[in-house]
Amino acid sequence: MRLLTRCVLSFVMVTMFGYCYAQTDSTGIEGKVVTEWAAPVEAATIRLLSHPDSVLISSTISDVNGVFRFSKIKPGNYFISVSKVGYKRLYSVKYQVLANNHIKTDAVKLIPLTHQLQEVKILAKKDYVEVRPDKTIINVDASIVSAGSNMLDVLGNSPGVRVSGNEILFKGGQKALIAINGKPVQLASEQVAELLRNYQSNQVSQVELIENPSARWDASGGGVINIILKKDQNLGWRVNITESAAIGQNYRLNSSTSANYRSKHINLFATYNVGRNELARSWDIYRNINTNAGIEGYDVNYGSKTRTSTHAFTAGGEFSLKPNQNIGALVQGNINPTGISKSNNTYLKTNGTLDSSIVTGSFIDRDVQTLNYNLNYRGLFGKFKEH
Repeated sequence: MRLLTRCVLSFVMVTMFGYCYAQTDSTGIEGKVVTEWAAPVEAATIRLLSHPDSVLISSTISDVNGVFRFSKIKPGNYFISVSKVGYKRLYSVKYQVLANNHIKTDAVKLIPLTHQLQEVKILAKKDYVEVRPDKTIINVDASIVSAGSNMLDVLGNSPGVRVSGNEILFKGGQKALIAINGKPVQLASEQVAELLRNYQSNQVSQVELIENPSARWDASGGGVINIILKKDQNLGWRVNITESAAIGQNYRLNSSTSANYRSKHINLFATYNVGRNELARSWDIYRNINTNAGIEGYDVNYGSKTRTSTHAFTAGGEFSLKPNQNIGALVQGNINPTGISKSNNTYLKTNGTLDSSIVTGSFIDRDVQTLNYNLNYRGLFGKFKEH
């Protein structure tokens, strides 16, 4: 009975620890963008930058009321930049964000550009974020921060998108439909996340964030994130090889190869990505409770390690039957072997002396393989005329 009571108390304390840990989600920065006349500014681009090295942490856009929010950020020093076409770019003061601290900034007043134009030069350079009536477009190549990152990291820094574990959330925290080149990815959340980890940013042209998709997408309320891969427009052969690595407490390795052949009527392409990464988690709880029987101690040690290898490939072609009519085929595959080891040890003590212990461990060896086929036809037959 005594052992059962201790186990129940240990479970309660672990639950309380998880609750306390969850409170860190309240850490963030919130503000409002207005004009000189205090009118709210919609669709302004706000970037959260670390201080003092100015590394891009996240970005978002202001809503119809001019309000912007950055949530679930780590404690540290930050500042923000605010920009919108027709206004001067503004930078804030430094904000020191502490754990469980939600900062509400003063209203940011945008100042219109009033310089008299001497001449107009048109440069072929796109903004990182383009806001259109039906969607928001992320031009991946326009940000130097995206270089060397995988697509899951790029999405995590995109306006209105939040990556929580293997879930990609959009439009108010709802699960988003992920599509590649306009074709929905029919995989589980964990497999989609692994697939995106193996797509490097230099393979992607744009990301379309569609909050209110049309019926063709069959989205379930969370919006659509459409990833558009690059296609070489030059004739002939082109081969790209990319190697990347990252190391810290854990490691990540990635290698990708892409090949493309284009002629006047044929476009053939193929990509192969292989990646390995390791993720370790651990936490410890030490509790002492003073009771009539003495000091009861409850020590909990938890640890897990996940090793993942991913092989992803894409092959396809597009053939021009006649002007404005194309037929295409696409094959996508993913092989994802994963090993997960976990340990959870609880030690029960009385007055500092070990009384009993509960030691548990588990290992999961999983191998997921997927293969998708797609055959498509696209034709433009002209426009109907009214008589």
